[in-house]
Amino acid sequence: QAQHQQIGHFRPDGSVETASSPAANNVNLLVQTVALNYMALHGEQGAFAARFPGHGLGSAAMQDRLTAFAPIVNGTL
Repeated sequence: QAQHQQIGHFRPDGSVETASSPAANNVNLLVQTVALNYMALHGEQGAFAARFPGHGLGSAAMQDRLTAFAPIVNGTL
């Protein structure tokens, strides 16, 4: 589970693996991944594609792999 919740990792030589996820080497996709996970905290990740048309995070299955959090907010704060 912990590997699923991290964006990247280091190579054995100490350099950063930039191809480990779409967010690892692209600031725009990193922002989209943060937004996706914020929405997931509210149980709204299913609406991501509608709210961010033209996003670069791929299909719903790919987005599921990038989602690290289960909902923790129920209702309006």
